[in-house]
Amino acid sequence: MSFAQQLEQKIRVDKLCRNVAGTLGASGSGAKIDKPSMRELLTYSQASLRHERDLELYLWPTAGGKSDILVLDNEIAIFADTTVEEVCIRKSPLIKEMFFNVVKILYNGKNVVRSRRKDTLTAVREKCLGLMDLSFDQRDIDGIRQEAARALDDLDSDGVHKAVKLFSELLEYEDTPLSLGSPDVIAKGALLYDEKGKILFGPSVLYQSQANRLVWVEEQMNLQEKENRETLLSAALRNKPVKAQGEAVFTILADKVAEKFHLAEGARADLKTREK
Repeated sequence: MSFAQQLEQKIRVDKLCRNVAGTLGASGSGAKIDKPSMRELLTYSQASLRHERDLELYLWPTAGGKSDILVLDNEIAIFADTTVEEVCIRKSPLIKEMFFNVVKILYNGKNVVRSRRKDTLTAVREKCLGLMDLSFDQRDIDGIRQEAARALDDLDSDGVHKAVKLFSELLEYEDTPLSLGSPDVIAKGALLYDEKGKILFGPSVLYQSQANRLVWVEEQMNLQEKENRETLLSAALRNKPVKAQGEAVFTILADKVAEKFHLAEGARADLKTREK
């Protein structure tokens, strides 16, 4: 799998984590987690699915025939180094099991639960990223740039969106927090909230899919000012001169990645190392 494909997977994993995190209420609140997102997230962790009784279980093998086991419910607890039978007794006991396992059931695995809720989400994300190779060099970035240029030339808006997303992930660019007033314009850029509460956005890349117009805006702008939002939209809609447009924008983005990660010196970078 190429670096671009692995990076795309990381972006998807992070989005799924945000989806699930947004549905985690306080413990015992009864808030229901986003199970579809959690299920998809678990596929990236290579957990094996098993249904027992009324439980949906996800297993990562450990030693001696045991496993770390996640129970997919609103607590998303991970039971450490145990068996499916033990988890069933604690989470969904039969009547005959209740008489002999009162302590286990009452304490609901407090002595074997490794994590719950947000801590579990963090642990699953780490498992997912641990399976990815997120190291890269200049050749990988050149490959993304070349593929992006082809997509732009072929009027492939999905391909252009993908490339902008990949470069934005590497450069830590974010969506504009305030609407520019046009649904077919995407804007990604450096985002900063200053000490006075101003929303400073830029430099930025904008893509207007209907016209297949890709532009680079170098200036940092306060997006709380309507005039600046209109300026960005005008740049995307051909109504304002810009520093660069078309394929040249991908060259700028690739150069910024090379500068950030010191790739011009022949180095190899690793996103996982940067996260630690």
